[in-house]
Amino acid sequence: MTDNTREPLLQVKNLEVTFGKGKKKFVAVKNVNFDIYKGETFGLVGESGSGKTTIGRAIIRINPISDGEVIFKGQRISGKISRQLDKEVTQKIMDSQRQQIYENKRALNDMELKVILSENQALRESLEQKKNEVMNIALSICEQKEYLSSLQAIAQQLK
Repeated sequence: MTDNTREPLLQVKNLEVTFGKGKKKFVAVKNVNFDIYKGETFGLVGESGSGKTTIGRAIIRINPISDGEVIFKGQRISGKISRQLDKEVTQKIMDSQRQQIYENKRALNDMELKVILSENQALRESLEQKKNEVMNIALSICEQKEYLSSLQAIAQQLK
């Protein structure tokens, strides 16, 4: 979704990441475009091996890009940039990550608790189901023993 009334926090334009050279050249991602606005929740979704991690690593300058550009708060941060800008960008990214981790820590803990409770509930239900199955088998065995005892009693009477 593009919003022309706000300035994007992060823009990725025609991003391409290539690994290797010559015959061993592999284009991992090509022509990736998106904008992220302040306060917006953004999800990068794709199949395993589709390039999600490569895109993220290119944005934070771990993977070099072979084409396109990354713009953070209106300033190009991809390609050759000054050491000072590189340090500032890295620091801003780290500060942003710390803030997001701090803000989401409680939500994450709540989510983990819900998952644990859900797993415990599923385990309890599974154990209850197993207990019922065992009881049904035991009852069936008892019924078969009673049936066999009845047959043996009838057989004794017929002799």
